[in-house]
Amino acid sequence: MSWQIIGNMLGRLLIVIAGTMLIPLVLAVYYQEQVIWAFTGSIFLTLAAGLILLLVMGKGGSFGFKESCAVVTLGWLCAAFFGSLPYIFSGVTSSFLDAFFETMSGFTTTGASIFTDLHNLPQSILFWRSLTHWLGGMGIIVLFIAVLPSTGNTSFQLFKAEVPGPVAERVKPRIQDTARILWLTYVAITAAEIVLLVIFGLPLLEAVNHAFATLATGGFSTKNASVGHYTNPAVQYTIALFMILAGVNFALYYFVLKNGWKHFLKDSEFKLYLTILAVFTLLITSNLYTQQQYGLEAAFRYALFQVASIMTTTGFATADFDKWPDFSKYLLFVLMFIGGSAGSTAGGIKIARILILFKNSILALKQILHPKAVYSIRLNGQPFSSKISNTVLQFFFFYIFIFVVATIYMSSLGLNLVEAMSSVAATLGNVGPGFGAIGPAGNYAGVAAPGKVVLTFLMLLGRLELFTVLVLFLPEFWELKLTKNRRCAGFGDYSWLEQKTYKT
Repeated sequence: MSWQIIGNMLGRLLIVIAGTMLIPLVLAVYYQEQVIWAFTGSIFLTLAAGLILLLVMGKGGSFGFKESCAVVTLGWLCAAFFGSLPYIFSGVTSSFLDAFFETMSGFTTTGASIFTDLHNLPQSILFWRSLTHWLGGMGIIVLFIAVLPSTGNTSFQLFKAEVPGPVAERVKPRIQDTARILWLTYVAITAAEIVLLVIFGLPLLEAVNHAFATLATGGFSTKNASVGHYTNPAVQYTIALFMILAGVNFALYYFVLKNGWKHFLKDSEFKLYLTILAVFTLLITSNLYTQQQYGLEAAFRYALFQVASIMTTTGFATADFDKWPDFSKYLLFVLMFIGGSAGSTAGGIKIARILILFKNSILALKQILHPKAVYSIRLNGQPFSSKISNTVLQFFFFYIFIFVVATIYMSSLGLNLVEAMSSVAATLGNVGPGFGAIGPAGNYAGVAAPGKVVLTFLMLLGRLELFTVLVLFLPEFWELKLTKNRRCAGFGDYSWLEQKTYKT
């Protein structure tokens, strides 16, 4: 393990984080808010920590699989730690744990909040909440790769460790070019939503805040009633549309622009994604129309918005869905697990993994009937290796196992079963609101401190898709070294743990 290169990269990352804090500082100066010194102090400490790491660690050391896992996991922890400083210094939170919870929720685009009254928060603090969403949506490490000079194979290993989905998909041969294209696409779609929201009557700053939270599928609003504060249906439909767009694989947009719309029609994940959205929207619309006091258009609008919000793990709300019929609530609970597409900013298990799991199950049934036959799993016409299939099965097992264990723990802290289950599903899937006291009309302020610690950890686990974090808990990770030919091994391939020596 080369701590020298790990420290060097963390230092560079902190300098990037310090630079992003300049934007809310400018807002604080513009609005003459008393939190100017809070951002100034936060920038100074974050920048100083980054420069110290650069000076102390230098540039030496080799970079492999273990270093990439350490940089990504520790990088997100450092971002959350230093990102919480503005909350602490401004006094808007009562404890460091609350500030860290809020910041981790922001960067991981979870949207679970401890704030009970957003209207009393300074505009610069509200903007920082949304900005942490936006930075974390496409990935702070991907941003790090995009804006800093190329580091060769190091960039790919960092990219693979952070980007969601069973496979890290390139759109260009150079991973730095891939990172830049993804971020440019992200910026362009964000800008389009900002323009539309301003056209439909939102003030510019509120439009920016909500666009940041939408494209990041985060869900931090500037209003206590979330998007429900805006009664204009055009605003709600616009945000619903862009939540759906944010749940699509961003690499797919590049291929569509380059080669035409046929890629949308040929992509199995995209078609299943839209199918699930449509079916669940129609089911909930029917349920609300027949059992609630909603007209047909209102029932459809509320259903579409909440299905898009929960499935893409954004967490915005236009209604208190905790008061909806049980049938609708059960469907929304299921969507917390499904999530969006691989390569999107959404959380959850991901559509691609659902497809692979389903195909793998069908293949197992066929294998029973024809034990000597040789089958392969194909997605979009391309065969998937058994290693990727095994990785998806491992991911699903760990996901459900962690959900069960964490639910039992949260119920021991006094939450009822529904609240315990939904709190875990909402944080592990980076959704945000759950049901009951932590529903769209509530928040996480009343959760006991030990529960907040666990839920914060679940946010990180969910955003980094389990393996990048969990592998750090293996004793072998710290004791053994990689052989040269295993340095780019996939996260489902643990044969590198068998290797005993490696010389740089």
